[in-house]
Amino acid sequence: MEPKIPNLKLNDGNVMPIIGLGTFKADNICEVIASAIDCGYRHFDCADIYGNEEQVGKAIKAAISEGKVKREELFVVSKVWCTWMGKGRPTLSAKRTIKAAISEGKVKREELFVVSKVWCTWMGKGRPTLSAKRSIQRLGLNYLDLLLIHWPTPYKQQDADEYPLDSKGQIIMDETIDLKTSTIPVLNQVESHPFLSNEKLFQFCKQRNIAMTSYSPLARVGNGIDVSPLEDPVIKKLAKKYKVCEGAVCIRWQTQRGLSVIPKSATKERIQSNINVFHFTLTDDEINEIMALNKNLRTSKHNRHGSDKTKNNPFLIEF
Repeated sequence: MEPKIPNLKLNDGNVMPIIGLGTFKADNICEVIASAIDCGYRHFDCADIYGNEEQVGKAIKAAISEGKVKREELFVVSKVWCTWMGKGRPTLSAKRTIKAAISEGKVKREELFVVSKVWCTWMGKGRPTLSAKRSIQRLGLNYLDLLLIHWPTPYKQQDADEYPLDSKGQIIMDETIDLKTSTIPVLNQVESHPFLSNEKLFQFCKQRNIAMTSYSPLARVGNGIDVSPLEDPVIKKLAKKYKVCEGAVCIRWQTQRGLSVIPKSATKERIQSNINVFHFTLTDDEINEIMALNKNLRTSKHNRHGSDKTKNNPFLIEF
C-alpha cells in the first residue's frame, strides 16, 4: 500500500509532495525512478547539470504508459545552472527525460510535479529561458512544475550597485527581495540536516510565505567530512524508540518542521524507508533535541568551497 504523502502548499497556489526523490548521480536512474513511483513518490528533483534528464523522462514516460501514474499526479522540478543566466539559456535545459514515460503510457503529464533548476552560470539575458526549454525537451514534457536557479551565487552585473548593502557590503535580503520585481520566489532549496538546521533562513522564508526544501537531508560524508547525523546518539535513540532507521528520524524531523525533503538513493529498500515516515510523530521536545545538534556544518563541497572569497557568497552568510 502506497503511503499517503502530505503536500506543501506554495505561494502560487500549487501544491508539492513534501517528500521527493533526488536524481543526482544514480547509475541505474531508470530503475530508481521506476522503484520510486512504485513506492509512492510523485515529486522528482532534476537538473540540467545532472546530465540524466533524458533517462529520468524515459522512466517516467514508461510509468505513465503502464498506467501506474498520471502526469498530473507528478511534481517535477528542474534547475537552470548558475552560469546560464544569459539570454535564452535557462529554457533549454529540462525536456528529454519524462517524455518517454508519458509516451509509453506509464504516467500522465498532469500527474507529475516537475521541478528543474537553472545552473548558476546561466543567468545572462535570455539564457534561463533556453535552459528551461532544454530541460523540458529532455524530460519529454510540455511543462515543468517548478524551475529553480541551481546553486545561486553572486556574479557581477551592470546594475550591481543598485542592490542595497549593509555596513559590511553585503546585500540586504529584506530589501533586495522586493527590488525590481513583483514576484516572490515560491521555494528556496538549500542544504539542511540535523547538523545544519538553517533555522534562521527557514524563519526568514516562512515569514515571506516562501517554502523551503532540504537537499542532503541526511548530510554527506566524505570530502573532509567524517561525521554523520546518522551516527549521533540522539538520532540513534529516537530511531530505536520508534523502531525506524536513523534516516527516517532525520526526514521526519524536517517534515514536522515544515520543510520538504529530497533524499536520494539507488536501492529500493532505502527509497521505501525514506518515504515511509508518517506512521510516527516526534514530540516537540524531541524536535528541539534534534535542533540542538546544529553545528552549522555544511557538507556539500560547493557550499563549503565555492566562491568563498566573494563577499556576497550566500553560503557564507550565517543562516
